[in-house]
Amino acid sequence: KYGEPDIIAKNIPEYYSAVEAIDFGETSFYSKWKTKETDILLFLGKGKSMFSSVTLAIVYTSTYYEKLEKEKRRLYKNIAKVQGKIIHGDCTELLNQLPDRYFECLITDPPYSNEIRDFKTFLTSWVERAARKIKLSGRIYIFSGPYIEEIRDYIDVLSKIQDFQLANLIIWHYKNALGPRTKLRYKYSWNGIFYLYGKEAKDLNCPLTKDLFDHFEYSLPDARHEKKYHPHQKSSKLIQDLIVASTKEGDYILDLFAGSGEIGINASLLGRHSLSIEIDPEYV
Repeated sequence: KYGEPDIIAKNIPEYYSAVEAIDFGETSFYSKWKTKETDILLFLGKGKSMFSSVTLAIVYTSTYYEKLEKEKRRLYKNIAKVQGKIIHGDCTELLNQLPDRYFECLITDPPYSNEIRDFKTFLTSWVERAARKIKLSGRIYIFSGPYIEEIRDYIDVLSKIQDFQLANLIIWHYKNALGPRTKLRYKYSWNGIFYLYGKEAKDLNCPLTKDLFDHFEYSLPDARHEKKYHPHQKSSKLIQDLIVASTKEGDYILDLFAGSGEIGINASLLGRHSLSIEIDPEYV
């Protein structure tokens, strides 16, 4: 990328922040300016340099790198003390084997309505039974597509669950959606997350200096810049926000449609136990 430093700095792709070291090679020129946690360098490469054209790179400052290493050690410690389990099977068949009122939180990402023939029947086959597995002090998050018919079916089914209040349809907005240009409809750029809380639930974990809004903006996982294991894989940062807001370390999280395992993985990283169920053996 090339341009004014301030303009470039405001438009740095998120995935560049993973750069930890760079072989500078031969460079004829570089410009350097600092942010709070990174050094940003603009290179004009020449000759045998690995930078054969104008290149923008971000290198962690030593202070930030030390903070990253400390965070890694904390995460590894969390993983060592929690249990994360995934079961291969159909959750509609396995739900009755799970204990009632055992889990603090359900976070799950079921198939969308355009993948299921009779979507409302599909919902009634598991939603109410899944809610019985969650403590009355717990919370439920269910991802949905942006489709009107799907949202209507969810509201109809979720509003009838006893002892849980249907509180929000949280919006996850992403700006990096790919696909053909639409003609009759506006292009989808969001997913819904239905949020319910039990009748004995306490306040969300919300710092005094921060409000929790029903709108999140995170990019879709992009296979061009990071590993992507499932076509409907969700943002790790979004999953972590939901986990931190709704549970504490040592709590148990249930995921009935594990897919890439993103929910179970982030639960472990944050010191929570998890049980995930996935029907497709490719992802188990």
